[in-house]
Amino acid sequence: MWKSINTTITYQQKLLNIFDDYMQVETNTMSGTIFNLNYFLDKLFLILLMLFLLLITYSVYRKKKTAYILLAVLALLAMKGVVIYGEKHVQKIRAYPTAEFAHVPYAVQTYKMDLALTNRLKNTAELEMSFSSAGDAINLLLDDCFTIDSVKVNDSPVKYSHKNNLLKIDVPYRPNETKKIVVSYEGDVQLEDDLGVLTYYVTSDAVNLPGWLFAWYPAMPEPKPSYYDVRLDASAKIYSNLGIFTGETERKGETSSLSLFAGQYQTLTDNGVTYILPIDAHLDVFQSSLKGLINQAAKARHRTLSASDLQSLQNRAYKTVIVGSWPNGLDDEGLRLVGDTLIVNDSNY
Repeated sequence: MWKSINTTITYQQKLLNIFDDYMQVETNTMSGTIFNLNYFLDKLFLILLMLFLLLITYSVYRKKKTAYILLAVLALLAMKGVVIYGEKHVQKIRAYPTAEFAHVPYAVQTYKMDLALTNRLKNTAELEMSFSSAGDAINLLLDDCFTIDSVKVNDSPVKYSHKNNLLKIDVPYRPNETKKIVVSYEGDVQLEDDLGVLTYYVTSDAVNLPGWLFAWYPAMPEPKPSYYDVRLDASAKIYSNLGIFTGETERKGETSSLSLFAGQYQTLTDNGVTYILPIDAHLDVFQSSLKGLINQAAKARHRTLSASDLQSLQNRAYKTVIVGSWPNGLDDEGLRLVGDTLIVNDSNY
């Protein structure tokens, strides 16, 4: 959990693929086409590239070569501008500073969220935290794609810093104390993996927020179960390990992390288990692949699944299965059991 990703393709290399961006890499089918900034920059780059080639060709066969060469140079400069602008604004999955959380003397007891998912994420997260010893600051993970509007502790504004995916709240605490921390923040969520494929995203129609991997709300690595009270406002049907959110819906329950998904899904039921699968998936094929993943995890010498989770998977002690998406290597088995919900990586089955 919370591992780093090594970039293997540059933004310019991605733009130079004049065909479909996903021809040579696996990507999920749940999101559909997301018309974001990178989508339009990609098409603009392709148009400028064709214009550049056309102008170069014209300069060879036309008498007024200087004008065509000048226009070709301008098109080339515009292409470079697209690359620079795109590289500056692309959101990449970055490593989280887990070393900051060695032996921290605090835990989140409850989360209360007022969350809105449109073409961006906006959230007011209220955390009730308990402390076992004294300290001077509270560290929480929160991805840098978000901009924090305010942080309050016990209803009073406090100083904080937010950089390198770390939210540091400058407030002292004592043993056996509890504090209410309210963090208001928002941001665009369109993070790409090491192949330049959109992986964590929020739009009005598609959502992919695996909560144990991506810090879309203030949290700690390997968190203990907390009680969640979440009010969510979204136009799409949102699937989660707390249940299904439709419209303005409130869901409550205890879990170690909260994950949200939406997009081109189908809902199927078999032997008391609800399967939330990509629209193009076949249940029998998926079940066969899932059985193979579980057997493979059982034989693996090094695995991220705990022995108890693996036993639960082998006994089919889950009620819901949801397919999500995250980079390979972050979770070795491509499986995550959160309570009675099993989340499966789309690229692993």
